[in-house]
Order: sequence, then structure tokens, then C-alpha cells
Amino acid sequence: AAGRGWGVAATLDKDYGLGRPLPWMHHNRWSAEWRGVLQVPETADYAFYAQCEGGLRLWLDGELLFDNEHSAGWAAGAQHAGRTLAAGPHPLRMEFQDRGGRAAVRVRWAGGPIPPNTVIGFPHLRKF
Repeated sequence: AAGRGWGVAATLDKDYGLGRPLPWMHHNRWSAEWRGVLQVPETADYAFYAQCEGGLRLWLDGELLFDNEHSAGWAAGAQHAGRTLAAGPHPLRMEFQDRGGRAAVRVRWAGGPIPPNTVIGFPHLRKF
């Protein structure tokens, strides 16, 4: 039977290796979901970049930004998207599926005052 647990992540950057988020979870074929608010500092054009070993889907403002359920791998499966965002809070949700073997995910952004290659995290990523 599948179990549920929860934790808090400060960034959307995690290399689980061959492990899993919580000790009682199976080592392979687990899934995780992140929910939070992306606090955008100023109205501007932003670029988003996602990489994963496994499968990833990410929504921003309820819109599917990345749909990479079957990643081709860390480098080959990298994706990017651009959005013009108003200053203020933007709901963010990410689903991740471990496909067996190594599991890792990283989501970065840039634009406005956000420097290139900035991992989405504190202080811009907040809990609901």
C-alpha cells in the first residue's frame, strides 16, 4: 500500500541519488509533490529551466510550464520556458516521479533582478 508523508524543501534542487525523500518509502518508483508560492520580485520577462532524472511536471499559476514525464536524462531531457510575470505571488506546483535508478531534480530561473542559473528557492519560494 502506498503511504503519504510530508516535508519542507527550501529549494527545487535535490539529488536523491539511489535514495528517496522519506526513510519509509520504497527506493524505486516513488513520487513526490511540491506546492508553494513563487514570490516574483518585479514585473519582467523570466526564463525557467528544468532538469531531472525521472519524470517532472511543473505548473505556474495553474498553467503547465513543464511536462517531462519521461525525461531523456539529466542533460538530454533539459527543458526551458519563458513567461512574463507580474510582481507578487504566483502559485507553483511540481510533481516528480522516480523511474528507478538515480533520482534528481533542479529548477532554475532568471530575469528581472534574478541572476542567471538561480535555483528556485528561498526567499522567492514560500509555503502556501
